[in-house]
Amino acid sequence: MLQQNEKEVEALSAALQAYIAQAPPPPPKPVIPTTEYLMEELEDAILSSVSKHAKHILENIRGEVSNMLQKESASMYESLWPKIELILRMVDTVSRTTGTNVVAEG
Repeated sequence: MLQQNEKEVEALSAALQAYIAQAPPPPPKPVIPTTEYLMEELEDAILSSVSKHAKHILENIRGEVSNMLQKESASMYESLWPKIELILRMVDTVSRTTGTNVVAEG
């Protein structure tokens, strides 16, 4: 039995030495994803990001255009209203003087 144990120990020792002598397996090669795979995986995130960014830009442009139109409208009103008011007073004066409705005839 002692002899059998010695043989088993020798066999285990030889197996251990063989295992230690083996070169370690090479590390796994990294998997490089394809462009198609990346686009499929990132498409929703990219579209969402671009959409949010574009929406923000469009909202800014809309605000700027709205402000510009309000300023232009106010400027036009300020420059035209006195002239319109003058014409209305002239029409009123002519109407009262002649007793006719100048706007209806004109």
